[in-house]
Amino acid sequence: MLERVIAETAADAEALGCSDEINRCRAIVSSGTSADAQLAVFAAHSRNGSRSAALRAVTEWIAAATLR
Repeated sequence: MLERVIAETAADAEALGCSDEINRCRAIVSSGTSADAQLAVFAAHSRNGSRSAALRAVTEWIAAATLR
């Protein structure tokens, strides 16, 4: 479905100069969103610690991801 949408909008994306952004959708579909990663970090730290420790780990992950 994504490939069809990308193909159907390719000319418009090119005209608007946003082909790279549209093509980024492939990475999001294959790797998930930032929210998916945050939930995974929270779940991993929840098993090994307190809720506040898990939230702190998510905050640290967000900070590190933002600086990349």
